[in-house]
Amino acid sequence: MLTEPDRYGDFLAVAVTSVPTAVLAVPITNDDLADGLLPKPSWIRCDKLFTLSEAAIVSHYGTLRAGTLNAVLAVACPNLGCRP
Repeated sequence: MLTEPDRYGDFLAVAVTSVPTAVLAVPITNDDLADGLLPKPSWIRCDKLFTLSEAAIVSHYGTLRAGTLNAVLAVACPNLGCRP
């Protein structure tokens, strides 16, 4: 989740993949999580954003550390026109 859910339970999310991705992606491992575990090293795809509903969440793998979230925003924001 990049944003907190709004009053309808919708939030902005980014895709996470275990396929090595070099462009517009941030690599993450369990060391990048404040809590939880990833099944394998992964990449956050900053070029693949979604609006989802909280009701669509079927699993929670963890929470990014603040520094890793800032790295994701630094990659994603230039494409969105926001500031990290």
